[in-house]
Amino acid sequence: SGYKEPVIVSVLMLGLFLYPFYKRIITMVFIPVLLFLFAVLPTYVNTFRSQSWNEGQDAETAKAAALEKVREDMNGENLAETNWAFLTGRISEIGMFVKYKESIEEKGRYYNFQIISQSLMALVPRILWPDKPIMEYVVMQRVLDNGIVSENSHVSAKPQYIVDGYLSGGIIGIWIALFFYGSIAQVLCNTAEKLFGGYFFGTAFIYTGMLPILWRGNCFEFVFNNIFYSTLGLFVLFFIFKSTGILQEKKTIAPALQVQ
Repeated sequence: SGYKEPVIVSVLMLGLFLYPFYKRIITMVFIPVLLFLFAVLPTYVNTFRSQSWNEGQDAETAKAAALEKVREDMNGENLAETNWAFLTGRISEIGMFVKYKESIEEKGRYYNFQIISQSLMALVPRILWPDKPIMEYVVMQRVLDNGIVSENSHVSAKPQYIVDGYLSGGIIGIWIALFFYGSIAQVLCNTAEKLFGGYFFGTAFIYTGMLPILWRGNCFEFVFNNIFYSTLGLFVLFFIFKSTGILQEKKTIAPALQVQ
């Protein structure tokens, strides 16, 4: 697909879930695997995107070109340069945050409730609103307005959640946004654990599987949309599991009466 994150996060989550059972094997295998992925994926993905997104090549051709580029760079210094740019820039995205801050200070105004209203608009299903704007374009408009990327760039540079908090209300906006984020994450985590019978199944599988947006972040529009519909999906899944007998309520056994 041309994205680094799904690969790295999937391997990381698998290692975390297996670690309690296979500590030595996971330590010996998964740490080198993760380091290898961080080393080759930036180069692989950049080449894949260039071939597939910009030049219109099919996935197999783009994959072959990306693998060849990785092999070439591993024998030279380009791999280290690409990794350094990724680790110091893209992985934290602090550079984009600085650009947004400078743009807002130059314009002298925040977005206030505009981004939140767009997030509520994103909740409406397209089947009920056929003319609903494409949210990717709606989000990218503030990226372009603040000069983060140019209109000719073939990239998706949606602002992260903390950035939208700042754009909405500065430092106070960040505090309010993060308080809401942490609160809803904890409430939904506790809910999943309670509904699905404990931490391992309820939290480790259901919660992290249905609400990945809460441990990776995104812009307001995509975060709110994902939380809303994933929460609905959480209760639907609970109803299905309970109706089919996969989940069964534990019976409380009263302690035996002590004989005086």
